Amino acid sequence: MIRLAVTLGIVVAVSSFAMGFSEDFESYGAGDAVAGVHGWIETGYGDWFETNAVASGDPSFLGTRYADLGNNGHSNPTSGDARLAQVFGRTTSGILTVDFDVSFSLVGNLNSCNIFLCDSDRTPSSDVALQGAAIFVGFVGLRVHDGDWQTVDNFSVQNDTWYHAWITVDLDDRTWQLAMAAYAGETLGATTIVSYAGDDTFAFRDPGAALDDIGMIEFADSSAVMADSAGRGLYVDNVNVPEPATLSLLAAAGVLAIRRRIKA
Repeated sequence: MIRLAVTLGIVVAVSSFAMGFSEDFESYGAGDAVAGVHGWIETGYGDWFETNAVASGDPSFLGTRYADLGNNGHSNPTSGDARLAQVFGRTTSGILTVDFDVSFSLVGNLNSCNIFLCDSDRTPSSDVALQGAAIFVGFVGLRVHDGDWQTVDNFSVQNDTWYHAWITVDLDDRTWQLAMAAYAGETLGATTIVSYAGDDTFAFRDPGAALDDIGMIEFADSSAVMADSAGRGLYVDNVNVPEPATLSLLAAAGVLAIRRRIKA
């Protein structure tokens, strides 16, 4: 039961520096800015703010709020990224899993939506330095970074569909995995371990020694004309970094289940 195992944690020993983090955006009012609240950092040309989850196709599990960079009601400067990041504490060894709900709207001038797990010393404006896991969703499809961008053939991301995603990072091996499952209404479908060329383990984007921890998650989109009222962009909800104390109890069973599923 890989979906159950992944949902329960799939995380083993982490350093004493690590801490949990979760954000369901329910404490914000509709239209409130995300930047500067609950530790969220915003850079670039976009505006992240709260949206009511009332659009067609939005499942009720989202609650009443989610972070929106796709319908902010105005056009922004002509180029660049809009980034939203959260520093959640340093994990220096072992395995860490971060999970979240996400939806993409790849239309108009939008080039890509990107998700990164980074060193806690990185800032959202520091480009690719100190990035570990790196995911790209654009018109060319889903890509992961393994020393270079690689196109994933076994998983196709659909527009305006909510997914649950798990990024699992091994800080000792400096590798990571991606698992995704699509929602059909209120039901989460089967989990797919994302892979390319038959390999589901990816290298860190930045292999340098300076990348010595994972401590920040970052969401970004990039377009020739930034997100506007046409609704193009990236939507995020239920971001979760499980606490080490909870995860250590579930680690062995979770990792074993993943390995058995991959071998099968």
